[in-house]
Amino acid sequence: MFMVLKSNLSLFNLNDKMIVKPFSLSLSLTNTPIVWSLGCGLIHALSFFSRFLRSGPTYKKVVFREYEKGFQRAKTHPSWLGLLGPTLRAEEGETIVVTFRNMATGPYSIHPHGVAYGKQSEGAHYFDNTSQKEKEDDVVQPNSENIYYWGVTPDVSPQPNDPTCLTYTYISHKNVVEDYNTGLIGTLLVCKPGSLDESGKQVGVHQEYVFLFGVFDEKESKFKPNSHASDNHVKYTINGFTKGSLPDVTLCAHASVSLHLVGMSSNPEVFSVHINGQVLQQTGHKMSSVGLISGSAATASMVAFHTGRWLLSSHTIKHMEVGMHGFVNVKKCDGFEFPQRRMTIAQKQQMRKWTYYIAAEEIIWDYAPNMDFKNQYLRQSPTRIGGKYKKAVYVLYKNESFTEKLENKQRRNELGILGPVIRAQIRDIVFKNKASKPYSIYPHGLTIEKSQEGYSYPSHSVKPGETHTYEWNVVEEDKPLDSDSRCLTRIYHSAVDTPRDIASGLIGPMLICKSQSLNVRNVQLKADKEQHSMFAVFDENKSWYLDDNIRQYSDGSKVKKAEPGFYKSNVMHTINGYAFENGTPLGFCNGEVVTWHVSSIGAQDCIQTATFYGHPFELNERTEDFLSLYPMTGETITMNMDNIGQSELIMPFLCNEPEHLGLDEQDVKADEYEYVSFKDPYSSHEDIKNLNLDKTNKIFFKYSDKNVNTYFIAAEEVEWDYAGYGQNRETKFTKVVFRSYMDSTFSTPEIHGEIHEHLGILGPVIKAEVQQTIMVVFKNNAKRPYSLHPNGVSYTKQTEGLSYEDGSKYWYKYDNEVQPNATFTYVWKVNSNVGPKADESKCRTWAYYSGVNPERDIHSGLIGPLLVCQVGTLDSELPDMREFILLFMTFDESQSWYYEKNHEIMQRKNRRKVMDPNFKENLKFHSINGIVYNLKGLRMYTNQLVCWHLINMGSPHDFQSVHFHGQTFLHKKTTSYRRAIYPLLPGSFATLEMYPSKPGLWQLETEVGFNQQKGMQTLFLVLDNGISKIDRILYNTEILLCYIILYIIQYCFYVSSKTATVQWV
Repeated sequence: MFMVLKSNLSLFNLNDKMIVKPFSLSLSLTNTPIVWSLGCGLIHALSFFSRFLRSGPTYKKVVFREYEKGFQRAKTHPSWLGLLGPTLRAEEGETIVVTFRNMATGPYSIHPHGVAYGKQSEGAHYFDNTSQKEKEDDVVQPNSENIYYWGVTPDVSPQPNDPTCLTYTYISHKNVVEDYNTGLIGTLLVCKPGSLDESGKQVGVHQEYVFLFGVFDEKESKFKPNSHASDNHVKYTINGFTKGSLPDVTLCAHASVSLHLVGMSSNPEVFSVHINGQVLQQTGHKMSSVGLISGSAATASMVAFHTGRWLLSSHTIKHMEVGMHGFVNVKKCDGFEFPQRRMTIAQKQQMRKWTYYIAAEEIIWDYAPNMDFKNQYLRQSPTRIGGKYKKAVYVLYKNESFTEKLENKQRRNELGILGPVIRAQIRDIVFKNKASKPYSIYPHGLTIEKSQEGYSYPSHSVKPGETHTYEWNVVEEDKPLDSDSRCLTRIYHSAVDTPRDIASGLIGPMLICKSQSLNVRNVQLKADKEQHSMFAVFDENKSWYLDDNIRQYSDGSKVKKAEPGFYKSNVMHTINGYAFENGTPLGFCNGEVVTWHVSSIGAQDCIQTATFYGHPFELNERTEDFLSLYPMTGETITMNMDNIGQSELIMPFLCNEPEHLGLDEQDVKADEYEYVSFKDPYSSHEDIKNLNLDKTNKIFFKYSDKNVNTYFIAAEEVEWDYAGYGQNRETKFTKVVFRSYMDSTFSTPEIHGEIHEHLGILGPVIKAEVQQTIMVVFKNNAKRPYSLHPNGVSYTKQTEGLSYEDGSKYWYKYDNEVQPNATFTYVWKVNSNVGPKADESKCRTWAYYSGVNPERDIHSGLIGPLLVCQVGTLDSELPDMREFILLFMTFDESQSWYYEKNHEIMQRKNRRKVMDPNFKENLKFHSINGIVYNLKGLRMYTNQLVCWHLINMGSPHDFQSVHFHGQTFLHKKTTSYRRAIYPLLPGSFATLEMYPSKPGLWQLETEVGFNQQKGMQTLFLVLDNGISKIDRILYNTEILLCYIILYIIQYCFYVSSKTATVQWV
């Protein structure tokens, strides 16, 4: 029901024309919690799920449910929504009014994302200096009511290039971890004006579904289960259903479907949402899977073409094994027919029918054919298999006789264990299984019929010795969009038992290309070279051939499969099947344009982050330095090979536990100098190995003598306090940080004012405009070697600041490790391609850090921000603009170079704490700029531009969903996107623009619940820009006094309580 609001509300500043959408929400159907049953549904004989089939236990939950006015009669709740609360929606110009009655037994609230609200409608419990009246919404007691007013103003409405409706959530914010795991979450859609009809449905969309990929830990729920039960009580669900029990999801073939996807867990979790046989569309790109992290949401769309029962899942190995899947039924419906399209003459001329003859064969695969001292981890012994394993691989043949292999040796070595590259518009795949197990081929990113799926539910496999022909037709809905790359990177694999088939080796790359993208030889146009790199984690413990490998390469009587050391020795982190530095070196010529197809597959359940040192690349029309990949996905990037020397494609951090971090996953080398002789990126006729250092510097400065920004930065050891006052753990540690000085004498530190107060552990801000040169005079005042390595900007080999074996002369390595008390000058150029484009934010965010050992150096504290700005920006900075730089990162003191020193000090101070079983966990600090709870200096004014520069250089599991209470922001890339939560992935940087609309003291936090409670939160102050200077001074004085009182209260509270979590300013 809609009605017009006739009076203004001071708490929200509504106008007379805003339309109100009333909702009546309660917390449960009765005064007692509901009982929820997990995993009671049935599934056909899908082998890799069958191990987990059983009737699940039941749990008490508290959920949001919608009622008619007066709370006498509950509205119908679709069965497929499960635990989720009702889907609330409104378009620009409307206001959502929620009458909330707490019919549960504990205090709760409703806190929304993505809408405008005042302090009386925030629904979040934290110290924000508000009056008692304004706190009534924060916690609603049992049998009490509160009315929330949320507006969809132009400030929060979707941008033109956003989807019609943005997907957000609403939650209870009394205790974010307990409330979520108890069941309190629902979805909220914020839509463009005119996009909803009178019933609230999206215009032009025939069907709409909301899917919550949620991990519920019942041990963290308000109603904790019996601790003696054998079940671990962690449930991987879709809308609260697990193991195929999601009910009643039916789609009409050829109908447009809007999907609203949410990922949620109290711990960091990554989801790769995939619907078998379907192609999704998200933010102007075709997708085979949509990536989500804890606390994030996305809007996608699709059109199903082929009828049948299709698997809906989070397509990671971990989630496949624990039952995070359901099914979607696609049926024919009246009024929806297959679209009839006429092909143009050009399309008919370009159309080819390509046939591939592919066999599955068993081989002996060597993960480290160039084994050296680094690879002791792979050495064979009576209790270890070593580096050679029996595996199954895809092999390309010339014809249906399967007697003559087609690929040449060089290409085979480059692809490694990968199957042949499949590419074309229309093709047949003739598959012969020459292995001893049943296998298949399943493609990602293609709309296929059920008979061509190659997925086993129930049984769809090719038996040993049999041949099967798959017909995969690339329809219009599969092809890349205008904003996509010329060829989309996809994967294919065997799917009889997906985890075990992939672990056994059956994977390969596939390209789906735009029309007229391939020549008559089926080779990609407009690229000098094409390379494929697949970051694959093979868990040999799950391979079909584990027992064979134990018998052949070890002593079976001495091997204990359950022993942790044995298990870890069989988990192989590879690029194209090669561990460590065992891949084939790749040669490129100076100036060549190379298209890389990079993908992630295998046992990892984290974000894979890759970088090509010295070679920025183009992804979706933007230059990037790090590539972040969700599991089972791929990206197409373009790279101009214009930097001299041997570079490496590496993964800075591996998806594993700290004790396994000794594995150095770096592999593909670009040995340009072995193929051509040239001086440097700016000249081209001499061999790099014979290049004179002084001569090279003169060449570099030839292009940068007029416009140089000079910085004097030192690495200094300090006692750093993570500022966790009153915590029951040590917060002061020896660390090393970057600090700036006035000149090359390094005698006068540079003094920073309040605008840099918020930087915390971060080094000084390095700023430069496009086409300028950055010169950093670096002095190492620490006691061990460090360096400076930048992201984004251009450098030569002697100013790279990275320590790895690159084959260059010794004088090119002075920059790699600057010794204690030594000084080195780094010179970096800012090319136009790494700066912001015309429609983007004025400055783009990058970072610099020490590169002797990037992981340990950064955990030790050596990281700082680097901003690249448009021409003229630094000379004309807006006086009313605020700029803040935030590093969201979990610092792990056990990975610091100073761990032994700090450990010794802690032992002397309190030996009992060192012996605590939680000691290692207490060394992790979930911080913003190295501060937990109370980062200072975040002050701004309403309706003035605020630029937030976000950085994440944490581990692959250290991803965060960043949320600013009371505000939304714009993320400007090639186009602008409106968001309320930003998924900040490891190795990523972002610049967000905000015009704060609501004054007050607001919380800034990660939506990953446990990380938030452990300290990754702070407050930011928005002052009313309309008040007088005198009032502003009085208000600031009042806030300062509140800060002082708050610190005293918090300290006393922490001393008296070891378990409570409070919010710090």
